[in-house]
Amino acid sequence: MASANFIRLIPEGTQCPTGAGNFSIGIGKSLSAPMTGFLLSAKCTKNPGDLTERTVTFKLDHSPDGVNWTQVKMSDGSLVTYQCQTNVPCATKAIDTPLLPYVRGHCGETGVVASEGLPTCTFDIYYTTFK
Repeated sequence: MASANFIRLIPEGTQCPTGAGNFSIGIGKSLSAPMTGFLLSAKCTKNPGDLTERTVTFKLDHSPDGVNWTQVKMSDGSLVTYQCQTNVPCATKAIDTPLLPYVRGHCGETGVVASEGLPTCTFDIYYTTFK
């Protein structure tokens, strides 16, 4: 029997930094085997004082041991990135490659540094388990 589950990679209310190259890194999470059918999902809210809608970029890392991390690549070799606009429902993104036993997420906004406050986001990975 299959069931859908999720792991929160970036906790609700996390402030995602702004400016090129600035990313918040989530804590590594363990995946229990066997898992398949990975989907990324996010939700972002702009700071009430921020007049600019922002596009937040998420990255996904995985690791064989929870220490040595590398960014996940899709089957075509492209790096897994996922974008979500503030205050707009975000689409999900399917991961078409197997993941190592540990995963973690990053979030950041690559535009101009926000002086009005940082966007807050949640970033999840959904998966199916088989029993």
